[in-house]
Amino acid sequence: MVVDADSGAVIDGREPHLRLPPASTIKILTALIATTALGPSTPVPVSPNAAAMPAMKLDLRRGQVWRSDDLLRGLLMHSANDAAVALAERVGGSRQGFADEMHRVAGLLGVVDDPILDDPAGLDDASAFGRSDLISAYDLAIVARAALAVPTIREIVARRAPYSFVAPQGGPLVVRPQNKLLSDPTVIGIKPGYTARAGETLIAAATRSGRTVISVELGARPQTMWTTAQSLLARGFETPGFLQAPLPHLPAVVALPASAAAISDTAPAPAPPPTTAAGAPGAADDSGDTDIPIAAIGAAVVALVLVWHLGARRRGKRRLGRPPA
Repeated sequence: MVVDADSGAVIDGREPHLRLPPASTIKILTALIATTALGPSTPVPVSPNAAAMPAMKLDLRRGQVWRSDDLLRGLLMHSANDAAVALAERVGGSRQGFADEMHRVAGLLGVVDDPILDDPAGLDDASAFGRSDLISAYDLAIVARAALAVPTIREIVARRAPYSFVAPQGGPLVVRPQNKLLSDPTVIGIKPGYTARAGETLIAAATRSGRTVISVELGARPQTMWTTAQSLLARGFETPGFLQAPLPHLPAVVALPASAAAISDTAPAPAPPPTTAAGAPGAADDSGDTDIPIAAIGAAVVALVLVWHLGARRRGKRRLGRPPA
């Protein structure tokens, strides 16, 4: 599918409403939600779920706390699955909570093909959460167009130079872009993907003479995916604006409101996962339930004791014939 990003005109497509596995291209939606909810320096703790994700990954380790901006670059440039889950759990409270948020945001963006959006990384094997993601090229174009309207995402997916930062375990970590089309100076991103089930997938975008065009490929052949993207982009630029008026158009880009779970840069990281009596990690829990802090229980008990004690003093004073205090 090829779309004029500025007008939303759908220039060409083949079965654009067929739902297929998106692989890592769905990380564009994960990034869009994360940038809405998290500031650039928000602390993101690593749960056992995130640390257990298969490659590609940043080697996040349980109990570490990473910066959200580093994870976003690892997510979009390196396609890190552990970064996807860590960000998802930070925003949604659990992977189920984030899956609910994915569906909510997709609805706000105006998707039309009833996508299945459960896994923030686009995994579709035994390591996936919930059902395997399914989405159409049409709906992915809607997501990509909205993502490119966010300056943070647009800067990351267009980055050609490696990104270096200091990881929590110490020492520098370098992530490099995987998009081979970035060798073309007009290309501005955005994300390739692959799983054995999905095959090769790619969302690409380029800007030429003030116009931006987006192409989407699902189930592509590895031998032709990159050249097909170039052909689709060229077709988009060759279609003048006056021919686009009668074409079908994507819904208008909407600015996403911050979700109820929006988190500030200074918000404390969630507590680490519970341990068993022997100190071993507890079972992974995606229910979203939160344990009541022991300190809060203690404070409640103290308050009850004080109330009872004051009541006892008043009752004692009444028995001695004194007026209540």
